[in-house]
Amino acid sequence: MTPQGLREFGNHVREARVRKGWTLEALAQTALNNPERKGYVSQIENGKRPLSALTIGNLARVLDLPESVTRPLLFAPAQEDEVTREDRVAENLIRRNDADPAAPQAEALVIALAYEFAGGRFLDLSTAYTGLRNALQTAADMRAELDRLHNLDDRLAAILRRVADLNDQGLREEAGEALDAAIKAKEAELEGLHEAALKQDRLRNNPATAAKRLIARLRASAPPGGLFNAIQNLVIQTREQGERLGDPFDLALALELARINLDRAKRLQIAAALNDLGNCHRAIGETQSGGGHLTRARNAFEKALTITPRQRNPHDWAIFQTNLGSALSELGIRNADYSLLSQAINAHRACLQVWTKNVGPLDWAMAQNNLGTALQELGHRTDDADLMQWAVEAHRATLTVYTSQTAPNEWATSQNNLGVALQYLGKHCADPALLRQAMDAHFAALTVRTQKAAPMEWAASQNNLGFALRWLGEVAGDFAIVEDAASAFAASLIQRTREIVPFFWAQTQWNLADLALARHALTPNATHLDTARHHLALAREVFSEDGNYH
Repeated sequence: MTPQGLREFGNHVREARVRKGWTLEALAQTALNNPERKGYVSQIENGKRPLSALTIGNLARVLDLPESVTRPLLFAPAQEDEVTREDRVAENLIRRNDADPAAPQAEALVIALAYEFAGGRFLDLSTAYTGLRNALQTAADMRAELDRLHNLDDRLAAILRRVADLNDQGLREEAGEALDAAIKAKEAELEGLHEAALKQDRLRNNPATAAKRLIARLRASAPPGGLFNAIQNLVIQTREQGERLGDPFDLALALELARINLDRAKRLQIAAALNDLGNCHRAIGETQSGGGHLTRARNAFEKALTITPRQRNPHDWAIFQTNLGSALSELGIRNADYSLLSQAINAHRACLQVWTKNVGPLDWAMAQNNLGTALQELGHRTDDADLMQWAVEAHRATLTVYTSQTAPNEWATSQNNLGVALQYLGKHCADPALLRQAMDAHFAALTVRTQKAAPMEWAASQNNLGFALRWLGEVAGDFAIVEDAASAFAASLIQRTREIVPFFWAQTQWNLADLALARHALTPNATHLDTARHHLALAREVFSEDGNYH
């Protein structure tokens, strides 16, 4: 079953489908009994899928394909055209785009992009769909530009005729002004073509070429010796935009820019370039499964520290330490590696040797928050009450700088993290007072993390509130509080859907299974055990999928 043979068969399938006036969806329904498999049918038409004899036969039957078309494939070594994880994710992305009334609906492009983004190792479907949706919007924007640019040559000819006429009349100054105006217009049009090329780079998912284009433009405009700083600013701007919008292309573009800037960095610029590279790897690593990018982030931060003595540049040294600590913490959590969490704690404590509440209070608060997060994770996993208590103290220290008025988002994040640390400690000590304090912290976070303003953060805080209520209900022996926990978990599922964020949906299903066991402990009833089994089975459906987002 050669690639050429598959392409030829795909062409016959497309031609026969078009002759019958069928859409991809109609053929998927007729041949495969599943209209949602239109993306798979498109893959067949483009010669990108090996086919079993059964699928070839079904297509030949419904499309009336002659034996001369099917025989070459039927006598070739057959491979089963099984439904893969990539198919499932791509179909989910296509289905989500179809349901979005504001999304561009260029079907062939949607399908091609869906399969491309389905092949990524994103933590959740929402990140993959953001990349697909942005690429589709880019294609729509480019089409809208055609009306403005289609008569470019006609206008140029008209300008030259006007200049000639003005010269013939002896109006040389007016002719010169007309040419100056034409040059400005031409420069604007060239800028438009440059922007179109960048959009095409996004559309074909080619951040390396986009990075080279952007740097070429910066080289023309940056002051002498200022190209490194100009690229660095663009790296930070692009990465932060990618983090804010959850756009994988922007994150990949920032990484390419950072790599180029590191390659061209002079001696005193290398540490800063390594730090930028590490931050780009960290940002991507936080959206993807596996630890490859996070490990590369760690390596970049460690290398930056080896060439940045604390005595010579304490501020930069502290920045590299806190960034290293964040990468180590995330790696330690993902790999359940307590030694990495311990190293993260040491890195964050090292920052606090430089930053104080009086000198650099915002940096100090950030380091306290990062330290508290690493302490609570290690304390929770090792069941160490002292570490949990230190985490509580670190988060409370953060809140002496962040306030709901001056830094509402940071304040809400710190309240959420304080709530998690308190509920870990309250569970460990079976202390209802600590668990009530955890509830208060989560309720405080929810005054800023509203469903409208920050839907996913709202859902995370609702989930954490559910945890605090669950353990308070068990410790206090109060079934009504346990029921309040069920309401909080249910609220989180409004945003944590299986289609958008399957991993977090499965986590909440697991929490609901645990909650059912808490209900059974308070009021023994077989139905609670059945409920626990139900939610546990749902969670395992996601957790057990090969290559699932996690």
